[in-house]
Amino acid sequence: MITYETLSREKVGLTVDEWKDLRQFVEEIQPIIQQETENEPIESSPPHFVDNDSSKVTRFSPGGWAGRYPGGITVRPRPDKLNRYEYEFLLSELAGWIELWDLPTAMNVLPLVQSKALERRRILLGYSNALIEFSEEAVANRPPVAINRERRVDSNPGGTLDINRTVQERATGSRSIAYYDLQFSFNHPLNLLLLRFHIELSQELDQLIDDSVLTESAVRKNKEYHQQFVESRFSPELVDKALQLDFSDPSLIAQAQRESPTQLAEIIDLWEAYQAEQALGVSIEQQLTIGIKPVEKLYELWGLTIILDCLKDLTGLEPTRPGDELRTFEFTPKITLHYNRSLEEYSRILSPRFNSNPGRPDYAISVGNDIVWIGDAKYSLADNIGLEDYQRLLSYTVDLMPAHGKATATILYVGERTTPTTASSSGYTIEQTPLRPKEHEEQISVIKEQLSRSLPESVVEHRLSESSP
Repeated sequence: MITYETLSREKVGLTVDEWKDLRQFVEEIQPIIQQETENEPIESSPPHFVDNDSSKVTRFSPGGWAGRYPGGITVRPRPDKLNRYEYEFLLSELAGWIELWDLPTAMNVLPLVQSKALERRRILLGYSNALIEFSEEAVANRPPVAINRERRVDSNPGGTLDINRTVQERATGSRSIAYYDLQFSFNHPLNLLLLRFHIELSQELDQLIDDSVLTESAVRKNKEYHQQFVESRFSPELVDKALQLDFSDPSLIAQAQRESPTQLAEIIDLWEAYQAEQALGVSIEQQLTIGIKPVEKLYELWGLTIILDCLKDLTGLEPTRPGDELRTFEFTPKITLHYNRSLEEYSRILSPRFNSNPGRPDYAISVGNDIVWIGDAKYSLADNIGLEDYQRLLSYTVDLMPAHGKATATILYVGERTTPTTASSSGYTIEQTPLRPKEHEEQISVIKEQLSRSLPESVVEHRLSESSP
């Protein structure tokens, strides 16, 4: 299936139950998408269902959001914009950059809804419900106890007689009696495992509550059960010990299995299945491939990596990030690339004169106190770039850049040409620059030349002299 395509259940090839699951998934992610795009508006329409009242046929559209949906539906971009090879190339390139930026997940840089993340909630609740059921059974049948036999010798026996040792004591003239004193304790491998399991699930469900805008009452209820079980059933000393033990140690698991009643040993099987599930990591590239995300944002981020590479080549320097967010990249104390951030401090008209926010261009390069280059990524073919897109770019141009003749503003769009369309005036240069994976090598040369005109001549000339043989 491709973005913006609209198909019925029969056309997609789903069963009635699979169609129902897809609809539920789309309904569940709506508030997530809304929350994710509040601060960064996305032009692409989100996944949705179209109900045709006249024919009673319901159709599904992924909007502009590609990825893997329930029912095995894989949505890719329209091939006239990005063919399959280009799309996979773009995902691979972005994954490499996200890892280079040392970000934990792809969700740090773009709205990304994982169908697997929602599936994870169901998986955790499944383990949680099973553990609660086993725990109730364990408590009803009394938790297993550890039995320690300690030999004692005194005149008042309190346990099973040790006849041989008693005879030895009498042979020495002692009137003491030897016996075994039995000590019962909940310090049993299965109890410790049970405690650890409840602690881990309580923490996982707690994280689920923090991360999700769709927290079900069942999640909260189960989380409270796990927490109360830990706090009320066993001593703090046992809880501490349960946290210290390494339950990935096969010998410890084998001991728990060996010393546990048959009817309770299933807890160990449940734990091992849970551990195996936890070990399944998802790489950054898999996150990008599987996750539901707006293709326009992927294109915008890829454009950022291109501009960063061009600036690195032109300055000979690696950028630093002053903050944790990917908003500013400093190449020198005076040369900075700004990404998708408000630039009120550079506004020359709208902010100081009319108290209006100048907006957020996708990319902007500042040299000292001036913005010298602005770029806006448009995931569109040339014919689909509208008047509003040009008006936005011209607003950025006039408000944010001085009209000294060197300032350039460009729209990056999906195209196969290797030359830009240019319009120049005494104050500014306005360009429409194609950028597409299958032609990117020649197109990058054009972008680099464009950027070099905006940077201080001393920086570019110094770099060129260094790279000359």
